Amino acid sequence: MASASTQLLPLESEDRKTHFLNGLAGKRGKFKRYGGLPLRYAGGKSLAVGHLAKELPGNVFELVSPFFGGGSFEIACAKELGIEVTGYDVFDILANYWRVQLKSPKKLASRISQWSPDKKTYKCVKERLKEHWAGDNPIKNKTELAAHYWFNHNLSYGPGFLGWMSKIYEEPARVKRLGVVVAGVWKSQRVGSAGSLHEQHEADSVGVEHVRAR
Repeated sequence: MASASTQLLPLESEDRKTHFLNGLAGKRGKFKRYGGLPLRYAGGKSLAVGHLAKELPGNVFELVSPFFGGGSFEIACAKELGIEVTGYDVFDILANYWRVQLKSPKKLASRISQWSPDKKTYKCVKERLKEHWAGDNPIKNKTELAAHYWFNHNLSYGPGFLGWMSKIYEEPARVKRLGVVVAGVWKSQRVGSAGSLHEQHEADSVGVEHVRAR
């Protein structure tokens, strides 16, 4: 995956978006995939980040995302463009993952690293997560739940609990590289204070939860 190698420009600079897009520029007017993201997500927009960012008006300083999902575009807006992003998602396990990822990335990465990327471990993690989802045996520790979600989701081929382990993620080195991203994605030196992310959570009357990036 290619990641935009931009230097952080002042928020008020009109060149900041141009600089970011130049870093993502590919061949024949296309953009490369925006990399350095901690979560593989079905239907994710990592390949569309450049195209979406290109259409953003220059006077946008706050972005609200009602379906945060994998957050490819939203994270790019926060980290690269300094836009304040508020994301919502009704899937509580996913919302919990993002809260833990934002608040305790190293702790999350450490827990994930204790698992071996093999079919037996994948099956155990998946079945445990299904027990939580069904309400039969809830995972009460938030970091533990986030780690289960990440491991199942990132190593899956197919839709979440119904998927199976992807062969390409049986390679320990590949999973280890993803774990490094989990541990340090929010600490990138090129982000600076203007693009740093922080976590804030509350639930409204219909149970929609959110993570907030500033």
